[in-house]
Amino acid sequence: MTTSIRTLRTGCGIVMALLVASSALAQPFAYVSGARTGANNRGTQVLTVIDVARRAKVASIPLGESCLCVGERAAVSADGARVYVSNYWSNTVSVIDTATNSVIRTFAVQPFPGALAPSPDGSRLYINTVLYPNPGYLVQVLDTASGATIANIPLNVPQSGSGMAISPDGRRLFVTNQALNGSNVKIIDTATNAVIGTVTTGSVPRAIDITPDGQFAYVAVQEAGVVSVINTATGAILGSVPAGTRPLDVRVLQNGSRVYSVSEDRITAISTTTGTSVGTIPITLSRAIDFTPDNTTGIVAADGRVHVLDTGANAIVGSIPFDAATDGNPIYVVIPRAVPPAPAMCSKAASAPERSRPACQPAARTRVSRSPRQLARSTSGSMPPDSADAALRPTRFASS
Repeated sequence: MTTSIRTLRTGCGIVMALLVASSALAQPFAYVSGARTGANNRGTQVLTVIDVARRAKVASIPLGESCLCVGERAAVSADGARVYVSNYWSNTVSVIDTATNSVIRTFAVQPFPGALAPSPDGSRLYINTVLYPNPGYLVQVLDTASGATIANIPLNVPQSGSGMAISPDGRRLFVTNQALNGSNVKIIDTATNAVIGTVTTGSVPRAIDITPDGQFAYVAVQEAGVVSVINTATGAILGSVPAGTRPLDVRVLQNGSRVYSVSEDRITAISTTTGTSVGTIPITLSRAIDFTPDNTTGIVAADGRVHVLDTGANAIVGSIPFDAATDGNPIYVVIPRAVPPAPAMCSKAASAPERSRPACQPAARTRVSRSPRQLARSTSGSMPPDSADAALRPTRFASS
């Protein structure tokens, strides 16, 4: 990243401003959670920050005590400013500022926090937790400003905590429940904080992700070895695609054209247009995956390392080793979809609207993400030239 320090004489006085090149501002960083080796299935959790372009670790952030197991336990806010990480054994959620790569807050939550989902406006955080003996597994709804609990939503299931996804409009929350004898996805109305539907799936649904238009949810079903697609309006399962041995995570590209799942033996790319696999990549013990905002690069958390995936070639093009004693074993990964705020600067020749703003305020956040239709028309790399509408609707799974 190219930076320079300049002394600026402005109406605010002489200030030191860090000027970051616009290309650097758009630089994607991946946040990989991992637990250091410890006894009794416990270890200090570490969040490793990776510069995707350089394929280099640039920061290491110690967090709370976590479980040495696989599970979704990190999420990023829609504006890219915050990363949330659940600390299973500490009963806390760490809040990381992506502009400074530091922990700015720690929420005390109910026992054994797992999957997380921030609301699109950033005002709420949904956390999969447990309260024994009653009501058991539930979703705790947290106010991100105050840290206060807004609601506890009982799931009435024997085992939960695998994955959560919220619709782009923030109206529906989808929660996977992985019990062998009662696998399903619960649908929650976020206005009433109540379960309004249950979708029965194959055995042990793990991760879930939703298309940019909100019409479809894709679920990695571990023991069934498939990725299933759900019509979010009707709750109907429209079909399933083979996804290898025990798929653990699933992620939809931002342009809606493809879905990727990771399993113990492969990465599977699925076309949302045809509802079929368009490629598989052999890999060992992959656990989680996420993609850069331009859809060209994936970061895969696997056993002892993270891999770099080129979506144009559908191939692994590099890897970054992790040390279990210092970095922890990679478990989950998230990549912000928007650029953190630019450093605070003052301008002598400020416009009238700028003058009405308090002195030396940070510049407005610049969004990287665009609408699904815009993204579908401008996919980078050698992705298939699907049309905007086709890229966002799986025609093979279209309901009658």
